[in-house]
Amino acid sequence: VNSCVFSSDGKYILSASWDNTLKLWDKEKGGEIRTFKGHSRAVNSCVFSSDGKYILSASSDYTLKLWKVKTGRCIKSINLPWRACKIAIHPIKKETVLTANLNGTLSIFELEELLE
Repeated sequence: VNSCVFSSDGKYILSASWDNTLKLWDKEKGGEIRTFKGHSRAVNSCVFSSDGKYILSASSDYTLKLWKVKTGRCIKSINLPWRACKIAIHPIKKETVLTANLNGTLSIFELEELLE
């Protein structure tokens, strides 16, 4: 596991792994709910959207992926010219996404742009 995060309501845990997957876990029951497959290399970081409906993941496959939590389906894949190693959502302006990149840069995306 490369990264893990709690959902905003604290009921779920999301993990990003070397095996190219994300996993959604039920915190209370301790069991796996869903596996998200679609990256071709290690998933470095993951985060829930502020409303809990989406997941964003950053991978060594040079992509940022947007997933629907309910279905596990990837609804958007963005090819990047760099490898993103960490991803975060702004604590106040919750639709703003930040990636830390292995080339020493930071990138900012608006969640609405990703949903288009």
